[in-house]
Amino acid sequence: MYGTIGRQAEPPRLGWTSWFVLTLSCAAWSCGSESAVSAYSDSDGADAGVEEEQDLLFENRMAFPEGVDRNLSLLDPLADDWRSEVLHERAKKVLAVLFERLVEGESLDDGELLAWDFGACTRLRPRTLDTLFEKSGVLVRGSGVEGEEGGRAQLDASMASTLVPFDESHEPHTKFKIVSVDIDDDESFTTHVLVHIDGEGEEGHLQQNMEWRVGWHAEDEREKVRIHSLRSRKFEEIVLANPLFAEVTHRVFGKLGSYREDFLQSAGEHKFRVDRLLGDPFLGMQGVAFGDVDGDGLDDLYVPFQAGVPNRMLGR
Repeated sequence: MYGTIGRQAEPPRLGWTSWFVLTLSCAAWSCGSESAVSAYSDSDGADAGVEEEQDLLFENRMAFPEGVDRNLSLLDPLADDWRSEVLHERAKKVLAVLFERLVEGESLDDGELLAWDFGACTRLRPRTLDTLFEKSGVLVRGSGVEGEEGGRAQLDASMASTLVPFDESHEPHTKFKIVSVDIDDDESFTTHVLVHIDGEGEEGHLQQNMEWRVGWHAEDEREKVRIHSLRSRKFEEIVLANPLFAEVTHRVFGKLGSYREDFLQSAGEHKFRVDRLLGDPFLGMQGVAFGDVDGDGLDDLYVPFQAGVPNRMLGR
């Protein structure tokens, strides 16, 4: 049962005289609109406010409140001299080129990657690996000691050693992540890098997990950073004779119309099909739920979607 707390006051009624005065006022404003706009003109007589508004409308620029521009500029670590983050970004770009050249089989010995005084590197995949685990088609081998140390001339061979067990007909996937930056002085710093390489090999599917210690030399007021040394601290290699999982999504759901119409559509597709008044939080945080809905002893799947897209109950 619904009730009311109080009665809303009725708006005042306008008589004929009031309507007549209001009409004259609107006509006067319409006739004097040019002078009204000129009241916002600058001393030169140009309609600065109007021109600025037109720029914003037609050039698709956004006007920010005072102070927001400063906050946005702080997204760049250079803005507040966050030294470790600046060096992190510089080093990440160099390592990206390093791995790209590694996979393509190109030489790494040039000034774009290496410092002029490049010191030392170790063999990244040790020649001797200990078996750490072997069971049910899973083999794990590795080494916790540094490999053989060499200089600039051995760098290409050291890097290429990581690709030895992979099948040349299948390009391996490479990933890396810089997890720490230690600043030594104004011209040098050191990074701890986690490296992951996976692909197909003669023994099955291979995955290499490595930890590198990379020394850097900073040049030109830190605008350029180059590798000064590269050492492997840990190496682990996992071999799967047979894959642990298989992709069966399309085989299971491929015949469902909702799978093609909703699941396979991107957030952009949904965004332009639903009413904005429903909200559009296309962040994919709805999750899923499993449970035996019909009591047959098998788990069913409930998939919620964002506002405007129907949720789905998938029974087994």
